[in-house]
Amino acid sequence: MNVQTAIINLSGRSLLTAVAAALVAAGALLGVTGSTIVLALVVLAIALGWPRLMNLPAVTGSSLVMALAGLSSLAVVYAAPREPWIRSVPLVLAFAVVLAFVNELARPDDRSRLTESLLGTVSGAFLAIGVSGWLAADRSILGHRVVVLAALALAVASILAALPIYGWTSFTTTTLAGVATAVALAQVWLNVRTLTALAAGLVAGLCVAFAQSLFIRMTTLRSPRAAIATVAVPLVAAGPFIYAIARLTLQV
Repeated sequence: MNVQTAIINLSGRSLLTAVAAALVAAGALLGVTGSTIVLALVVLAIALGWPRLMNLPAVTGSSLVMALAGLSSLAVVYAAPREPWIRSVPLVLAFAVVLAFVNELARPDDRSRLTESLLGTVSGAFLAIGVSGWLAADRSILGHRVVVLAALALAVASILAALPIYGWTSFTTTTLAGVATAVALAQVWLNVRTLTALAAGLVAGLCVAFAQSLFIRMTTLRSPRAAIATVAVPLVAAGPFIYAIARLTLQV
């Protein structure tokens, strides 16, 4: 099996998601700067592949909008002087919507499928901005523990998703794997409250399970670039929830 086939294959994508999640955990252990670097790579992955995955007509422009939105959200969270770390993220969201319109106006073709292209770009930008949730959680008091716990739970859930089981069986085992991993890590290593671990593990497991269910039959996955986007989707989708969990359950 060559590299391209491995990326397109469901099991290969799941294993790559596990690797990406493990890198997010490693980045959190190295500090906020380490997290920022790893998460920036996740943004670039989703920006590179999402327009192909959604079969958008203006691939390059949509990718640029997504990359700018995601990287800008990381920058404003990284530069925030105090809580709430995400105070400037709504401005980035608005900026991304404006850029999406500019992207459509700048298209050199006949602007066919205009609504589809606009909505696909905006939804992709929102996903890319979701990555900043991991960084905001990491900057919270004790939040780095939640990031490590959730990322490793997501990695284990992704490994389970790579097994040759499908349907509701796969959905259930993947979700439970995320929860079990988070609870175990909370008890033996990270000293995180059980409620926090349950919530983080559930989010991690569900994001992997839903991503696998949503994209399993998409014909655009024949493209390696589109497949790379599905590798990043569980991580970017989990970001806002992980920040909420760190903020609420840790009372920070």
